[in-house]
Amino acid sequence: MERIGVVGCGLMGSGIAEICARAGADVVVIERDADALAQGQTRIERSLDRASSSGKLPEDEANRARGNLTFSEDFATLSDREMVIEAVAEDENLKIDVFQMLDAVVKDPQAILATNTSSIPIIKLAMATKRPEQVIGMHFSIRYRCCASWRSSLRSSRAPRPPIASTSTPANRSISASSHRRTGPGSS
Repeated sequence: MERIGVVGCGLMGSGIAEICARAGADVVVIERDADALAQGQTRIERSLDRASSSGKLPEDEANRARGNLTFSEDFATLSDREMVIEAVAEDENLKIDVFQMLDAVVKDPQAILATNTSSIPIIKLAMATKRPEQVIGMHFSIRYRCCASWRSSLRSSRAPRPPIASTSTPANRSISASSHRRTGPGSS
């Protein structure tokens, strides 16, 4: 996917946006107001600066990542996204509002709408849209630069099937997850 949106630029949202931008995606980051947006942008800038100054990220790659990021308070800037990842506060009503707005503005009916929720049933968020089969849950581990995703139980024959999980760590160790087992660091 080349065009990704991230709603929420707190600790998790800023990390998600940075990882996507570093991977080369065109990332639009949305926040509720100018102050929150500025704080999120500063958080990402500091992270890129630390990675670059410590030698973990070449300066040209840090600059490329910066160029891949767009910050906005306007949900309409998400209209052309192929995937939008919601990373707002863990408040069910707020998340439902976000998914209703995403459903209204994201034009591609095949676009994946993802939530980073840790406690709200994905189906509740999926049902706030007219495309519940396109809603998935995702959990990110910024430390291991990985992601695991879970599909909503609602499926359509036309809906693409995103992977349950796939990633690699900085040491190229594979981490995978499914509804039955997890493998990788810290697994039993």
